[in-house]
Amino acid sequence: MMYKQVSYNHTMLAVSLMSFTVTATFFVLLTDTGGANLRFWLFVYLYLTIAVLFIWGYKGSENLDLFGPAPGLVVLLFLYSVASALYVEGTGTTNYRYIVTTGVLKTYYISCILGLAGIAMGMLLAQRCRIYFDEGPIARRFKIDDHTFFMKLIFYGIAIAIIFSPFIYNLFNFTEVPSYAERALPLRLDRREFLASGLSEFSLTILPVTLILCMATLLMARTTMMWAKCVGASIFGAYILTNTLAGWRGIIISTVTIPLVFYHYRIKHITKFKAAIIVAMIYLFMNGVPVARFTSDPREMFNAIYEEISYRGFTFAELKSSGELLVGTNLMRLISGLEDGETDFTYGSSVITELLVLVPRVIYPNRPLPLSEKFVNIFYPSVYSSGGGYGFFMLLEGFWAFGQIGVFLFLFIYGWSVQIVYQWFRRNMQYDCVALLYSGIYLSLVLNAVRSGLMGSYKSALMSILPFLLVIYLPAFNKKVKVRGTQLSEKSLPIR
Repeated sequence: MMYKQVSYNHTMLAVSLMSFTVTATFFVLLTDTGGANLRFWLFVYLYLTIAVLFIWGYKGSENLDLFGPAPGLVVLLFLYSVASALYVEGTGTTNYRYIVTTGVLKTYYISCILGLAGIAMGMLLAQRCRIYFDEGPIARRFKIDDHTFFMKLIFYGIAIAIIFSPFIYNLFNFTEVPSYAERALPLRLDRREFLASGLSEFSLTILPVTLILCMATLLMARTTMMWAKCVGASIFGAYILTNTLAGWRGIIISTVTIPLVFYHYRIKHITKFKAAIIVAMIYLFMNGVPVARFTSDPREMFNAIYEEISYRGFTFAELKSSGELLVGTNLMRLISGLEDGETDFTYGSSVITELLVLVPRVIYPNRPLPLSEKFVNIFYPSVYSSGGGYGFFMLLEGFWAFGQIGVFLFLFIYGWSVQIVYQWFRRNMQYDCVALLYSGIYLSLVLNAVRSGLMGSYKSALMSILPFLLVIYLPAFNKKVKVRGTQLSEKSLPIR
């Protein structure tokens, strides 16, 4: 491990100002002056103040990367926090009709501010005190020659597609798609009852689909032949269309992340203007799909969205109307539950139980419940028994462990660790394999983190590495071997 201290005034000033702002937050929010509007807008002002100071300090050491963890986590935590606050301030209850007191709301606001401050300070520390871990043999294997990686991924991608076709064919078959309403709940019940569900789902569907989509990305970006580009685009189109009709919006986001990240790092940087358009389209898509996913008929889905817009306008896209973003209300429910004695603080034991969750149930059948399932089991037992579940806000683990101090501590460690991981990828982004792998890491540690929990994000990130390890450790081709129609030339590679 190598340690290097980097000195820049921006970082120290940003940390000092954030510390003052967090202290001011406690003083202001703990007073009883002002109503709901003042309380909410004060929270927004303080959040944005810390966010601006953080980004300012962050940019003091390196250019701000649109696909880096800093802007993504800051924006997503803001959207989730504000949407939940807007809903509760307006109704006085969570979206599941539990009454929220003013005291709980104040605790919620302070926790969100502390969470942001924890992420910011952890990332700034990782920047200021740069730690370079010695690369092990596995990490070095990811820095594979682009041509070799292309040839291996194409060959094994095709082989895996053929071998696993009985398990993945329906995922690309947009002509026969069950709706979300028909499939979601039975699928959750199957996963809970079948001990090897997680292992089998990953091995039989997630792993092969990941490799196929990465192969399609390289076909579109790394070949000069139009037919190969069309094949790659057709693979993506079939998968996106199938899952759109099925209402699996999370899968769509994870799918488009692969080519977007690859294009940004290996072809051409996406500008801020284009990024803003992409984010707006994704936001509308994420909030529009629930309106129509009671069916999988494209005409009925279109009519449902058309009628919604005709009668109510774009109210489905408002922050307080987004079911996706209201996961922050679960933190309010936890705060109320702790105050009322429905549950107790874990005092860190949840970290151990979450580590045990990494063991497949087929090996450890009586392993502890993940915190996300434990939360539903305690606070919504009828939903849990019927197979339902809710998103797990990223501040819940820290608060459940040590209250508000736990929120800051857990998010500080998370911000530090995510920045360390990002810095390794940023140093090695000249390899196609690394760029494709980062798309999965970015999805796990940034895009899904706010509603999946911290330990769940780490687990997902580790699992996203396995498909690439499979390709890397499988035998390579002799350099003289040529695959007709997919042979790369130096002209097909972008200038770096």
